[in-house]
Amino acid sequence: MGRQSEPERQVYQQLIEAVYRRWNHEKLGDVPRLMEKYVGQEADIYERIVRKYVFCPERSKSDWLPLIEIMYRRFNPSKLQDIDRILEKYLNSEAALYRALCDKYIPELRDGEPPLEVDAWVGQPGQAAPEDPAGPDQPGNGLPKARSRDDHSLPRMPRAEEKQPLSGTDKENIRAGGGDKEIGKEKVRDKKDKDKKQKDKEKKKEKKDKKEAKQGADGSAAPKDVDAPARRPDAAE
Repeated sequence: MGRQSEPERQVYQQLIEAVYRRWNHEKLGDVPRLMEKYVGQEADIYERIVRKYVFCPERSKSDWLPLIEIMYRRFNPSKLQDIDRILEKYLNSEAALYRALCDKYIPELRDGEPPLEVDAWVGQPGQAAPEDPAGPDQPGNGLPKARSRDDHSLPRMPRAEEKQPLSGTDKENIRAGGGDKEIGKEKVRDKKDKDKKQKDKEKKKEKKDKKEAKQGADGSAAPKDVDAPARRPDAAE
């Protein structure tokens, strides 16, 4: 949702205060600061808070049903007679239904019109919930991160312990793809083989040259570059 109008902001602040007044009275003093810090996110903050304190396993139907009835009573009274059918349709999704009603009807509020009934638990005693270790508006308590015009944070890089080891298939794919290390090793092996063949060839040639030189010195064989005498033709020819 976009930035809420001032009447909407006031309604969401009153709704949040009502939840805290009933379920965690100690948080009431934090509400003005939350509203200032999360400008434009009032609906999101309220949804997180109402899910935590009202639409939760610890609460019964009698705790959260008044919120839905208030919205229909103020904006669409004809739906009250169908409330059982609606709740059956949204079984286990009551919090999502309530958020949809807030998104649809609260922006319709105008100055001078009858105010929305914001406290569904008027007259009921408040309760003090355990303090959140992270604080009222810190990560870990279910509230969204405050937005900033200069917020260009990068996605969190995975921690070392979160990195999964490569499977055998992944390793084969890397080798098949010709990783730099594999290519480098293959080049080194090729060069060594080539150098070895060249050295063997040079040794064979050197050995052959020595053998021919020795034969020439003994006179046992004529050098290859001296032509043998031509055979004399016999008389018949």
